[in-house]
Amino acid sequence: MMTSFQDVLDALAVLYTSEHSYQTVVIDSLDHLEPLEWQHLCDIYVGPKGERYQAIDDFGYGKGFVLALDLWRQLLDGLFALRNEKGMAFILIAHSEIKRFESPTTDSYDRYQIKLHKRASDLIQESVDCVLFADYKTVIEKEEGGFNKVKTRGISTGQRYLYTEARPSFVAKNRYGLPAEIPLSWQAFSDALTHNSSQQ
Repeated sequence: MMTSFQDVLDALAVLYTSEHSYQTVVIDSLDHLEPLEWQHLCDIYVGPKGERYQAIDDFGYGKGFVLALDLWRQLLDGLFALRNEKGMAFILIAHSEIKRFESPTTDSYDRYQIKLHKRASDLIQESVDCVLFADYKTVIEKEEGGFNKVKTRGISTGQRYLYTEARPSFVAKNRYGLPAEIPLSWQAFSDALTHNSSQQ
């Protein structure tokens, strides 16, 4: 069991330097890894005047979160080395949270976003090929509420889908031209990816 950020980096290094038959690396989850990364930064950081810190907020003025980006880049570098030189895929799982999105073109609204510090979330989203949002398929049911009012309610179908394109309610993207919605199964995703590749 990995209990530190260094454990994760070491595991990636072993995959890179050793012979094995593994084809995919899965990190589950990024938001649980983030506190370990922050602690790792505190453990290794020594300031120009010998400063040491116990927590990410102790750096002041958001400096700790900026420094933490270098550790995220180390992680991404290791993953991309496995992909580019060992032919491995990687999947990064993260939970979501609802945050207010300050849109420059419309009124602000709530949406699901990756449950990471904003700087880390932005870096990872920019770096990877796909950001996929998993959710239950919901249908909207309307009913008369009296006094010429219509009530609406969302009803879950119980079916889970991957969403591959951004919507006002969530963050998503893909660089493969995937369908906007894919049933949440490895087979469905693999089929969509293979079909798209054959069309290009």
